[in-house]
Amino acid sequence: MSLIPEKLYKQIMENMPIPCVDLAIRRGNKFLLIKRKNKPVLGKWWMPGGRILKNESLIDAAKRKCVEECGVKPVNLTEIGTYVYMGKDAVFEDIKTGIHTISVVFEAELPLGEIKIDKNHSEFGWFEVSEFPSELKEIAKKVRLS
Repeated sequence: MSLIPEKLYKQIMENMPIPCVDLAIRRGNKFLLIKRKNKPVLGKWWMPGGRILKNESLIDAAKRKCVEECGVKPVNLTEIGTYVYMGKDAVFEDIKTGIHTISVVFEAELPLGEIKIDKNHSEFGWFEVSEFPSELKEIAKKVRLS
């Protein structure tokens, strides 16, 4: 499994939706959100997650993204739904068609331990669904997160 070369990835992003996974990581009635330092959703709180790699299962992608973005391997993963995200803020400036992703959401837990966010995020926090940013509240509703 490897990343697509940037030139090809830009062509794909211009013409197709990108398959992704997101993690609704729960502790009690709160969920882990991380603040993004890059597009899409720059500067916003969002669930950990990202694109699925070729020949990678959904659950393996979810585990990989959690380790990459939070530094901890998730446990008790359960697929809870999907959502489509379409926005104007593509990852690359020269993509004029915006971002279009189809995300499979997994609910998960983290073992007790230190969360170490990656360089693409500035901070993390635990939030009740009622405290989510409005865009993320809509997604939470679609996947029946409560």
